[in-house]
Amino acid sequence: MRETNVNVLIIGAGPSGLAAAIQLAKLGVNNVLVVDREKQPGGTPKQCHHTGFGMRDFHCVYTGPKYAQKYVKSAQQVGIKIQTESAVTDWVDKSSVV
Repeated sequence: MRETNVNVLIIGAGPSGLAAAIQLAKLGVNNVLVVDREKQPGGTPKQCHHTGFGMRDFHCVYTGPKYAQKYVKSAQQVGIKIQTESAVTDWVDKSSVV
């Protein structure tokens, strides 16, 4: 068991998890950690080689893998920590432990 103290823990390093982490960083929230069970972050789009990703959020058309890379790079640029090959199996809110 490895204990990690963070302000926000996001489970899942796909586009939604990474977008949430990026927004938190832009709002000034520090110490955000995104955890994913896969070897590489980016979620399902990594496996979708067709175009059509990115129009709404990046206003550009990407293939799935390029879209995933764009999110990973954007998260890293704002200082988001991404931990892969990990599973979250328990959560303890120490503020409520007596």
